Amino acid sequence: MGRDKIKVLEPMRNIKLEKNLIGKAWWKGSKAVEVSGVAEAQHFPASLPEDEKEKIIQSWNTIAIFETSFPKPFQIAFFRENEVWILKFPIETLDGKFGMRIGKHDIKFFAIDSSFLEPVQLSLVEITNEDNPRYSDLPLY
Repeated sequence: MGRDKIKVLEPMRNIKLEKNLIGKAWWKGSKAVEVSGVAEAQHFPASLPEDEKEKIIQSWNTIAIFETSFPKPFQIAFFRENEVWILKFPIETLDGKFGMRIGKHDIKFFAIDSSFLEPVQLSLVEITNEDNPRYSDLPLY
């Protein structure tokens, strides 16, 4: 009878330590800004066709006004529950401000530098509605 060979397991290759990827210099962060959902906003099921979803989104009149002083192109992103969505188009601003429609659910927004190398600070200016004359020329997403 032959002896069974015992397989010795090697630990995973620890790239973080191997390449010294330790500390904030290697990890770029961005603070999320939480916005409460609007109970009256219409909800849409995930199975709805995209054009029907967009009709509902366009009906949301509550707008979060955001501001940043970031001088370069950046993307806006949001997450809710276990999903993250990033707009693949750079955000247009007016004096560093832009608006985002708010739907039924609480949501967290954050901004990402288009090169993914610099943190983008985003702040909530106010919650308003689409008809607010102070923001008539503001880019709205």
